[in-house]
Amino acid sequence: MAFRMKIVYNLPRVGGPGNRSARLEGADRGEERGPHPNCFATPRQTAGEGVMASSLASSAAHRRGGSDGPTPRRLGKPPYVVRRGGKRAIGAGELTAYVVVFAVSLGLSLAVTPLCIRLGKRWGIVAHPGGRRRHAGLIPRLGGIAILCGFIGATLVSTAVRPWLPPLPEGPDPNEPRRFAAVIAATVLIGLFGLLDDRFEISSKPQYVAQVVVSILSIAGLVFIKHVMNPFTNQIFEFPWPIVWGLTTLWLVGMMNTVNFMDGLDGLAAGVTGIVSVVLFIHMVRMGNYGPALLPLALLGAVLGFLPFNVHPARIFMGSGAVTLGYLIGALSLVAGARVATISLVMVIPIVDGAWQVLNRWRHGRSMNEGDRGHLHLRLYDLGMSQRQVVLLYWGVCALFGAMALLITSRVYKLVAIVGVSALAAAALAILSRRDEPGG
Repeated sequence: MAFRMKIVYNLPRVGGPGNRSARLEGADRGEERGPHPNCFATPRQTAGEGVMASSLASSAAHRRGGSDGPTPRRLGKPPYVVRRGGKRAIGAGELTAYVVVFAVSLGLSLAVTPLCIRLGKRWGIVAHPGGRRRHAGLIPRLGGIAILCGFIGATLVSTAVRPWLPPLPEGPDPNEPRRFAAVIAATVLIGLFGLLDDRFEISSKPQYVAQVVVSILSIAGLVFIKHVMNPFTNQIFEFPWPIVWGLTTLWLVGMMNTVNFMDGLDGLAAGVTGIVSVVLFIHMVRMGNYGPALLPLALLGAVLGFLPFNVHPARIFMGSGAVTLGYLIGALSLVAGARVATISLVMVIPIVDGAWQVLNRWRHGRSMNEGDRGHLHLRLYDLGMSQRQVVLLYWGVCALFGAMALLITSRVYKLVAIVGVSALAAAALAILSRRDEPGG
Protein backbone atom coordinates (compact mmCIF):
# COMPACT_ATOMS: atom_id res chain seq x y z
CA MET A 1 0.00 0.00 0.00
CA ALA A 2 1.52 3.28 -1.09
CA PHE A 3 2.03 5.90 1.55
CA ARG A 4 1.07 9.46 0.60
CA MET A 5 1.64 12.49 2.77
CA LYS A 6 0.52 16.10 2.43
CA ILE A 7 1.96 18.81 4.66
CA VAL A 8 0.55 22.29 5.09
CA TYR A 9 2.78 24.74 6.90
CA ASN A 10 2.05 28.38 7.69
CA LEU A 11 5.25 30.43 7.69
CA PRO A 12 5.89 33.23 10.22
CA ARG A 13 4.56 36.72 9.82
CA VAL A 14 6.81 39.34 8.33
CA GLY A 15 6.37 43.04 7.73
CA GLY A 16 5.87 44.90 4.53
CA PRO A 17 2.96 45.68 2.25
CA GLY A 18 0.80 43.21 0.41
CA ASN A 19 1.09 40.22 2.80
CA ARG A 20 -0.46 36.95 1.60
CA SER A 21 -0.62 33.42 2.98
CA ALA A 22 1.93 30.76 2.10
CA ARG A 23 1.43 27.05 1.71
CA LEU A 24 4.06 24.39 1.23
CA GLU A 25 2.62 21.30 -0.45
CA GLY A 26 3.70 18.15 -2.25
CA ALA A 27 6.28 16.56 0.04
CA ASP A 28 5.19 13.24 -1.39
CA ARG A 29 6.41 14.35 -4.83
CA GLY A 30 9.91 15.08 -3.54
CA GLU A 31 9.87 18.81 -4.21
CA GLU A 32 12.89 20.77 -3.08
CA ARG A 33 13.62 24.18 -1.67
CA GLY A 34 16.83 26.14 -2.09
CA PRO A 35 19.22 27.14 0.70
CA HIS A 36 18.41 29.54 3.52
CA PRO A 37 16.72 32.53 1.81
CA ASN A 38 17.56 35.21 4.34
CA CYS A 39 21.26 34.63 4.82
CA PHE A 40 24.54 34.97 3.03
CA ALA A 41 24.75 31.44 1.65
CA THR A 42 27.99 29.57 2.05
CA PRO A 43 29.18 26.51 0.13
CA ARG A 44 28.05 24.35 3.05
CA GLN A 45 24.49 25.59 2.63
CA THR A 46 24.32 25.08 -1.12
CA ALA A 47 26.28 21.87 -1.48
CA GLY A 48 23.15 19.74 -1.43
CA GLU A 49 21.32 21.86 -4.03
CA GLY A 50 18.21 22.26 -1.90
CA VAL A 51 16.42 20.76 1.10
CA MET A 52 13.43 18.43 1.04
CA ALA A 53 10.21 20.30 1.77
CA SER A 54 9.00 17.56 4.08
CA SER A 55 12.14 17.89 6.21
CA LEU A 56 11.61 21.62 6.60
CA ALA A 57 7.99 21.19 7.61
CA SER A 58 8.62 18.30 10.00
CA SER A 59 11.51 20.07 11.75
CA ALA A 60 9.36 23.14 12.23
CA ALA A 61 6.54 20.98 13.59
CA HIS A 62 8.95 19.35 16.03
CA ARG A 63 9.86 22.76 17.46
CA ARG A 64 6.19 23.56 17.92
CA GLY A 65 5.49 20.49 20.01
CA GLY A 66 6.21 17.14 18.42
CA SER A 67 7.58 15.29 15.45
CA ASP A 68 4.24 13.61 14.68
CA GLY A 69 3.13 16.80 12.94
CA PRO A 70 0.31 18.31 15.07
CA THR A 71 -1.98 20.78 13.36
CA PRO A 72 0.13 23.92 13.05
CA ARG A 73 -1.20 27.09 14.59
CA ARG A 74 -1.67 30.11 12.37
CA LEU A 75 1.42 32.32 12.56
CA GLY A 76 0.71 35.00 9.98
CA LYS A 77 0.67 35.79 6.28
CA PRO A 78 4.02 36.40 4.61
CA PRO A 79 4.04 38.45 1.39
CA TYR A 80 4.64 35.52 -0.95
CA VAL A 81 3.18 32.19 -2.03
CA VAL A 82 4.92 28.85 -2.50
CA ARG A 83 3.11 26.98 -5.26
CA ARG A 84 3.13 23.40 -6.43
CA GLY A 85 6.07 22.25 -8.48
CA GLY A 86 8.49 24.49 -6.59
CA LYS A 87 7.26 27.67 -8.31
CA ARG A 88 6.81 30.70 -6.11
CA ALA A 89 4.94 33.91 -6.78
CA ILE A 90 6.72 37.08 -5.70
CA GLY A 91 4.52 38.99 -3.29
CA ALA A 92 4.03 42.74 -3.16
CA GLY A 93 6.30 43.15 -0.12
CA GLU A 94 9.20 41.31 -1.71
CA LEU A 95 8.78 43.12 -5.02
CA THR A 96 8.66 46.47 -3.23
CA ALA A 97 11.90 45.67 -1.41
CA TYR A 98 13.68 44.89 -4.67
CA VAL A 99 12.32 48.01 -6.39
CA VAL A 100 13.30 50.28 -3.48
CA VAL A 101 16.88 49.01 -3.31
CA PHE A 102 17.35 49.23 -7.07
CA ALA A 103 15.81 52.71 -7.26
CA VAL A 104 17.98 54.04 -4.44
CA SER A 105 21.22 52.76 -5.97
CA LEU A 106 20.25 53.99 -9.44
CA GLY A 107 19.17 57.41 -8.16
CA LEU A 108 22.25 57.94 -6.02
CA SER A 109 24.59 56.95 -8.82
CA LEU A 110 22.83 59.23 -11.31
CA ALA A 111 22.97 62.12 -8.85
CA VAL A 112 26.56 61.67 -7.62
CA THR A 113 28.26 61.02 -10.98
CA PRO A 114 27.91 64.64 -12.28
CA LEU A 115 29.31 65.84 -8.96
CA CYS A 116 32.29 63.48 -9.38
CA ILE A 117 32.88 64.92 -12.85
CA ARG A 118 33.15 68.44 -11.42
CA LEU A 119 35.27 67.36 -8.46
CA GLY A 120 37.63 65.37 -10.67
CA LYS A 121 38.30 68.43 -12.80
CA ARG A 122 38.66 70.71 -9.78
CA TRP A 123 41.05 68.39 -7.93
CA GLY A 124 43.01 67.45 -11.05
CA ILE A 125 42.13 63.77 -10.82
CA VAL A 126 41.93 63.29 -14.57
CA ALA A 127 43.22 60.94 -17.27
CA HIS A 128 45.51 62.56 -19.81
CA PRO A 129 45.48 61.43 -23.46
CA GLY A 130 48.57 59.85 -24.95
CA GLY A 131 50.42 56.56 -24.83
CA ARG A 132 48.01 53.65 -24.86
CA ARG A 133 45.11 56.02 -24.12
CA ARG A 134 43.24 57.17 -27.22
CA HIS A 135 40.62 59.47 -25.68
CA ALA A 136 40.52 63.20 -26.36
CA GLY A 137 40.90 65.82 -23.63
CA LEU A 138 41.08 65.49 -19.85
CA ILE A 139 38.61 62.95 -18.44
CA PRO A 140 37.87 62.83 -14.67
CA ARG A 141 38.63 59.48 -13.00
CA LEU A 142 36.30 59.58 -9.98
CA GLY A 143 33.56 57.36 -11.36
CA GLY A 144 34.34 54.66 -8.83
CA ILE A 145 33.21 56.98 -6.03
CA ALA A 146 29.82 57.47 -7.68
CA ILE A 147 29.34 53.70 -8.00
CA LEU A 148 30.49 53.22 -4.40
CA CYS A 149 27.99 55.81 -3.11
CA GLY A 150 25.13 54.19 -5.01
CA PHE A 151 25.97 50.70 -3.80
CA ILE A 152 26.62 51.57 -0.15
CA GLY A 153 23.54 53.79 0.08
CA ALA A 154 21.32 51.06 -1.33
CA THR A 155 22.78 48.34 0.90
CA LEU A 156 22.10 50.47 3.97
CA VAL A 157 18.51 50.94 2.80
CA SER A 158 18.27 47.18 2.26
CA THR A 159 18.51 46.63 6.02
CA ALA A 160 15.21 48.51 6.40
CA VAL A 161 13.36 46.49 3.76
CA ARG A 162 14.69 43.07 4.73
CA PRO A 163 11.62 42.30 6.90
CA TRP A 164 9.52 42.44 3.72
CA LEU A 165 11.33 39.42 2.31
CA PRO A 166 10.26 35.79 2.81
CA PRO A 167 11.61 34.16 5.98
CA LEU A 168 12.51 30.53 6.51
CA PRO A 169 10.96 28.40 9.26
CA GLU A 170 14.37 27.91 10.91
CA GLY A 171 14.67 31.66 11.48
CA PRO A 172 17.41 34.08 10.39
CA ASP A 173 21.04 33.06 10.07
CA PRO A 174 22.97 34.34 13.12
CA ASN A 175 26.07 34.88 10.95
CA GLU A 176 24.29 37.09 8.44
CA PRO A 177 25.19 40.43 10.12
CA ARG A 178 28.84 39.37 10.24
CA ARG A 179 28.95 38.59 6.53
CA PHE A 180 27.05 41.73 5.63
CA ALA A 181 29.41 43.90 7.68
CA ALA A 182 32.49 42.22 6.18
CA VAL A 183 31.37 42.81 2.59
CA ILE A 184 30.44 46.45 3.25
CA ALA A 185 33.63 47.18 5.21
CA ALA A 186 35.85 45.59 2.56
CA THR A 187 34.03 47.47 -0.22
CA VAL A 188 34.46 50.82 1.51
CA LEU A 189 38.11 50.06 2.31
CA ILE A 190 39.10 49.12 -1.25
CA GLY A 191 37.00 51.99 -2.63
CA LEU A 192 38.74 54.60 -0.49
CA PHE A 193 42.14 53.13 -1.26
CA GLY A 194 41.24 53.42 -4.94
CA LEU A 195 40.46 57.10 -4.42
CA LEU A 196 43.94 57.59 -2.95
CA ASP A 197 45.42 55.72 -5.90
CA ASP A 198 43.58 57.94 -8.38
CA ARG A 199 44.85 61.02 -6.57
CA PHE A 200 48.47 60.03 -5.85
CA GLU A 201 49.06 57.12 -8.29
CA ILE A 202 50.27 54.61 -5.70
CA SER A 203 52.74 51.95 -6.83
CA SER A 204 51.63 48.38 -7.49
CA LYS A 205 52.92 46.71 -4.30
CA PRO A 206 50.75 48.71 -1.87
CA GLN A 207 47.79 48.04 -4.16
CA TYR A 208 48.31 44.29 -3.91
CA VAL A 209 48.69 44.58 -0.15
CA ALA A 210 45.34 46.41 0.02
CA GLN A 211 43.70 43.72 -2.11
CA VAL A 212 45.03 40.95 0.15
CA VAL A 213 43.84 42.85 3.24
CA VAL A 214 40.25 43.13 1.98
CA SER A 215 40.37 39.45 1.02
CA ILE A 216 41.43 38.52 4.55
CA LEU A 217 38.70 40.77 5.95
CA SER A 218 36.16 38.94 3.79
CA ILE A 219 37.36 35.51 4.91
CA ALA A 220 37.21 36.63 8.55
CA GLY A 221 33.61 37.61 7.82
CA LEU A 222 32.83 34.05 6.64
CA VAL A 223 32.88 34.86 2.92
CA PHE A 224 35.10 32.11 1.52
CA ILE A 225 35.42 29.02 -0.68
CA LYS A 226 35.11 26.02 1.61
CA HIS A 227 33.92 23.22 -0.69
CA VAL A 228 33.93 22.23 -4.32
CA MET A 229 31.65 19.76 -6.05
CA ASN A 230 33.19 17.15 -8.31
CA PRO A 231 31.21 17.61 -11.56
CA PHE A 232 31.66 13.96 -12.55
CA THR A 233 30.72 12.27 -9.25
CA ASN A 234 28.70 15.04 -7.55
CA GLN A 235 30.75 14.44 -4.43
CA ILE A 236 31.78 17.32 -2.19
CA PHE A 237 35.44 17.92 -1.47
CA GLU A 238 36.15 20.04 1.59
CA PHE A 239 39.35 22.06 1.65
CA PRO A 240 41.55 22.35 4.73
CA TRP A 241 41.63 25.84 6.16
CA PRO A 242 45.04 26.87 4.75
CA ILE A 243 43.72 26.06 1.28
CA VAL A 244 40.49 27.94 2.03
CA TRP A 245 42.42 31.10 2.86
CA GLY A 246 44.74 30.80 -0.12
CA LEU A 247 42.07 29.86 -2.66
CA THR A 248 39.64 32.58 -1.55
CA THR A 249 42.38 35.22 -1.60
CA LEU A 250 43.44 34.10 -5.08
CA TRP A 251 39.83 34.29 -6.32
CA LEU A 252 39.16 37.76 -4.90
CA VAL A 253 42.51 39.28 -5.89
CA GLY A 254 42.27 37.69 -9.31
CA MET A 255 38.78 39.07 -9.91
CA MET A 256 39.83 42.56 -8.78
CA ASN A 257 42.65 42.62 -11.33
CA THR A 258 40.56 40.98 -14.05
CA VAL A 259 37.98 43.78 -13.97
CA ASN A 260 40.75 46.38 -13.67
CA PHE A 261 42.43 44.98 -16.81
CA MET A 262 39.09 44.97 -18.61
CA ASP A 263 38.49 48.67 -17.98
CA GLY A 264 40.12 49.81 -21.22
CA LEU A 265 37.17 50.97 -23.33
CA ASP A 266 34.28 53.29 -22.49
CA GLY A 267 31.50 51.43 -20.70
CA LEU A 268 33.08 47.98 -21.00
CA ALA A 269 33.76 47.11 -17.35
CA ALA A 270 30.60 48.77 -16.02
CA GLY A 271 28.39 46.99 -18.56
CA VAL A 272 29.89 43.56 -17.91
CA THR A 273 29.51 44.14 -14.16
CA GLY A 274 25.84 44.92 -14.72
CA ILE A 275 25.38 41.64 -16.61
CA VAL A 276 27.10 39.69 -13.84
CA SER A 277 24.84 41.42 -11.29
CA VAL A 278 21.73 40.31 -13.18
CA VAL A 279 22.99 36.71 -13.30
CA LEU A 280 23.75 36.72 -9.56
CA PHE A 281 20.39 38.28 -8.70
CA ILE A 282 18.42 35.72 -10.73
CA HIS A 283 20.47 32.87 -9.29
CA MET A 284 20.00 34.03 -5.69
CA VAL A 285 16.25 34.49 -6.05
CA ARG A 286 15.92 31.13 -7.77
CA MET A 287 17.87 29.42 -4.98
CA GLY A 288 15.88 31.17 -2.27
CA ASN A 289 18.58 33.63 -1.13
CA TYR A 290 16.17 36.56 -1.08
CA GLY A 291 18.09 38.70 1.40
CA PRO A 292 21.51 38.45 -0.27
CA ALA A 293 19.82 39.07 -3.64
CA LEU A 294 19.47 42.71 -2.61
CA LEU A 295 23.25 43.18 -2.93
CA PRO A 296 23.70 42.39 -6.65
CA LEU A 297 20.55 44.42 -7.26
CA ALA A 298 22.19 47.38 -5.52
CA LEU A 299 25.32 46.88 -7.62
CA LEU A 300 23.23 46.72 -10.80
CA GLY A 301 21.54 50.04 -10.04
CA ALA A 302 24.87 51.69 -9.22
CA VAL A 303 26.54 50.71 -12.51
CA LEU A 304 23.44 51.54 -14.56
CA GLY A 305 23.37 55.01 -13.04
CA PHE A 306 27.03 55.46 -13.95
CA LEU A 307 26.85 54.05 -17.50
CA PRO A 308 25.14 57.04 -19.22
CA PHE A 309 28.22 59.11 -18.34
CA ASN A 310 30.72 56.36 -19.18
CA VAL A 311 29.64 55.06 -22.58
CA HIS A 312 31.54 56.35 -25.60
CA PRO A 313 32.40 59.18 -25.70
CA ALA A 314 32.93 58.96 -21.93
CA ARG A 315 32.62 62.02 -19.74
CA ILE A 316 34.09 60.21 -16.75
CA PHE A 317 36.20 57.10 -16.11
CA MET A 318 35.81 54.85 -13.08
CA GLY A 319 39.55 54.90 -12.35
CA SER A 320 40.48 52.51 -9.57
CA GLY A 321 36.79 51.92 -9.03
CA ALA A 322 37.26 49.01 -11.42
CA VAL A 323 39.09 47.22 -8.60
CA THR A 324 36.09 47.81 -6.34
CA LEU A 325 33.78 46.29 -8.95
CA GLY A 326 36.08 43.29 -9.22
CA TYR A 327 35.96 42.77 -5.47
CA LEU A 328 32.17 42.96 -5.42
CA ILE A 329 31.84 40.44 -8.26
CA GLY A 330 34.18 38.04 -6.48
CA ALA A 331 32.62 38.48 -3.04
CA LEU A 332 28.98 38.35 -4.16
CA SER A 333 29.69 35.18 -6.13
CA LEU A 334 30.71 33.59 -2.81
CA VAL A 335 27.76 35.11 -0.98
CA ALA A 336 25.57 33.40 -3.60
CA GLY A 337 26.86 30.03 -2.45
CA ALA A 338 30.30 29.74 -4.05
CA ARG A 339 29.06 30.23 -7.62
CA VAL A 340 32.64 30.32 -8.86
CA ALA A 341 31.83 28.17 -11.91
CA THR A 342 28.85 30.37 -12.82
CA ILE A 343 30.85 33.60 -12.69
CA SER A 344 33.81 31.96 -14.41
CA LEU A 345 31.54 31.12 -17.35
CA VAL A 346 30.11 34.65 -17.55
CA MET A 347 33.57 36.23 -17.20
CA VAL A 348 35.53 33.60 -19.12
CA ILE A 349 36.78 35.98 -21.84
CA PRO A 350 38.04 38.71 -19.42
CA ILE A 351 39.56 36.06 -17.12
CA VAL A 352 41.48 34.35 -19.93
CA ASP A 353 42.54 37.73 -21.33
CA GLY A 354 43.87 38.87 -17.96
CA ALA A 355 45.71 35.59 -17.33
CA TRP A 356 47.21 35.71 -20.81
CA GLN A 357 48.51 39.25 -20.31
CA VAL A 358 50.15 38.31 -17.00
CA LEU A 359 51.82 35.30 -18.61
CA ASN A 360 52.84 37.22 -21.71
CA ARG A 361 54.39 40.08 -19.73
CA TRP A 362 56.25 37.66 -17.49
CA ARG A 363 57.53 35.80 -20.56
CA HIS A 364 58.94 39.02 -22.00
CA GLY A 365 60.38 40.20 -18.69
CA ARG A 366 57.95 43.10 -18.27
CA SER A 367 56.12 44.21 -15.15
CA MET A 368 52.65 42.71 -14.71
CA ASN A 369 51.29 46.22 -14.17
CA GLU A 370 52.91 47.70 -17.23
CA GLY A 371 50.10 49.07 -19.36
CA ASP A 372 49.98 48.12 -23.02
CA ARG A 373 47.49 47.50 -25.79
CA GLY A 374 47.80 43.72 -25.70
CA HIS A 375 44.36 43.09 -24.20
CA LEU A 376 41.83 41.45 -26.48
CA HIS A 377 39.39 44.37 -26.43
CA LEU A 378 42.15 46.81 -27.37
CA ARG A 379 43.45 44.52 -30.12
CA LEU A 380 39.96 44.32 -31.63
CA TYR A 381 39.76 48.10 -31.50
CA ASP A 382 43.16 48.47 -33.16
CA LEU A 383 42.07 46.03 -35.89
CA GLY A 384 39.41 48.51 -37.00
CA MET A 385 36.34 47.90 -34.84
CA SER A 386 34.83 50.94 -33.17
CA GLN A 387 34.70 51.26 -29.38
CA ARG A 388 30.96 50.74 -29.36
CA GLN A 389 31.23 47.65 -31.54
CA VAL A 390 33.84 46.06 -29.27
CA VAL A 391 31.89 46.92 -26.13
CA LEU A 392 28.60 45.61 -27.53
CA LEU A 393 30.38 42.43 -28.61
CA TYR A 394 31.73 41.90 -25.09
CA TRP A 395 28.34 42.65 -23.55
CA GLY A 396 26.63 40.23 -25.91
CA VAL A 397 29.12 37.42 -25.28
CA CYS A 398 28.93 37.86 -21.49
CA ALA A 399 25.11 37.98 -21.60
CA LEU A 400 25.06 34.80 -23.71
CA PHE A 401 27.33 32.97 -21.30
CA GLY A 402 25.30 34.33 -18.40
CA ALA A 403 22.14 32.83 -19.89
CA MET A 404 23.99 29.56 -20.40
CA ALA A 405 25.14 29.59 -16.78
CA LEU A 406 21.55 29.97 -15.61
CA LEU A 407 20.02 27.46 -18.03
CA ILE A 408 22.65 24.71 -17.93
CA THR A 409 22.11 22.57 -14.87
CA SER A 410 24.81 19.98 -15.55
CA ARG A 411 28.13 20.79 -13.92
CA VAL A 412 29.90 18.72 -16.55
CA TYR A 413 28.44 20.82 -19.37
CA LYS A 414 29.43 24.02 -17.57
CA LEU A 415 32.98 22.71 -17.21
CA VAL A 416 33.10 21.76 -20.88
CA ALA A 417 31.84 25.23 -21.85
CA ILE A 418 34.43 26.98 -19.67
CA VAL A 419 37.30 24.86 -20.98
CA GLY A 420 36.20 25.14 -24.59
CA VAL A 421 35.70 28.91 -24.59
CA SER A 422 38.96 29.39 -22.66
CA ALA A 423 40.86 27.40 -25.29
CA LEU A 424 39.33 29.42 -28.13
CA ALA A 425 40.11 32.74 -26.39
CA ALA A 426 43.69 31.68 -25.66
CA ALA A 427 44.17 30.59 -29.27
CA ALA A 428 42.87 33.93 -30.53
CA LEU A 429 45.20 35.82 -28.20
CA ALA A 430 48.15 33.68 -29.26
CA ILE A 431 47.49 34.42 -32.93
CA LEU A 432 47.08 38.15 -32.30
CA SER A 433 50.22 38.25 -30.12
CA ARG A 434 52.37 36.85 -32.94
CA ARG A 435 51.54 39.91 -35.02
CA ASP A 436 53.52 42.02 -32.54
CA GLU A 437 56.59 39.78 -32.49
CA PRO A 438 59.48 40.31 -34.93
CA GLY A 439 58.80 38.38 -38.10
CA GLY A 440 55.21 37.72 -37.03
